[in-house]
Amino acid sequence: VARVGGDDFALLIPGMDQPEQAQQLAEEVYAEVLRPFKNGDSEIAISGTLGGALWPLDARSPGALWRRAEQALFIARNRHLPMLAFSAGVRKELSYRQKLQQDLLDAVQNNGIWVAYQPIWDNQRQRVGKLEALARWLHPELGNIPPDQFIPLAEESGLIGLLGEKILEQACADLALLHQAGFDWLELSINRSIIEFLQLDVQAKSWLDVIHQHHIAPAKIIFEVTESLLMDTQSQHLARSGLSVRLLYSLQGCACAIHQF
Repeated sequence: VARVGGDDFALLIPGMDQPEQAQQLAEEVYAEVLRPFKNGDSEIAISGTLGGALWPLDARSPGALWRRAEQALFIARNRHLPMLAFSAGVRKELSYRQKLQQDLLDAVQNNGIWVAYQPIWDNQRQRVGKLEALARWLHPELGNIPPDQFIPLAEESGLIGLLGEKILEQACADLALLHQAGFDWLELSINRSIIEFLQLDVQAKSWLDVIHQHHIAPAKIIFEVTESLLMDTQSQHLARSGLSVRLLYSLQGCACAIHQF
């Protein structure tokens, strides 16, 4: 048993080379992980994800065996599965994700990501009061790739910052044109990854510079930060209890919101 990361642990089980044995052990380990434990007067329950690989079925060297187990764990986390063994399906999915990641880089660099706008109706004034900017990707071979697939991929691959910059630039340019056309009351809602928010400078200069370059009042821009990574950890407990948390705060005159569901 070894701790190999902040919250990652490894089990090396000698003499186990049959899938049925591994499955039984994984279920026993997972049951122990889920078992609540006492901390003073409190009872604490945690969750986890297991990924596994078998020698010599999946790999014939220690390093390769370790990589296969990590790859199975990665896919299990992305699928929100409790456990997963390495297989031909895992290999195929990893290959697909690697190709999709390269295609996403090409799309971001060559304007293959475009922005769609969803109108939000103001019942009181009986007009469209706000637009929500939505990133869209039309893959040349695969067709429309939904945001819930390519946004996490951008986060994992480090492309989310570049993607966010391009979306913000395009959205602000389009909003400026609408304001010039006489629709100066319109506000614009833009989704940003929590990763982008955490990497943002204290004064939010990089975002505000784009807004000011297009002569837009910061109050017209609403940044919505939909946290997906947090859902994999502590806010799972909120989700299980049915709670919804909405945090609001100010960013140099812009409206910002973090939604957790």
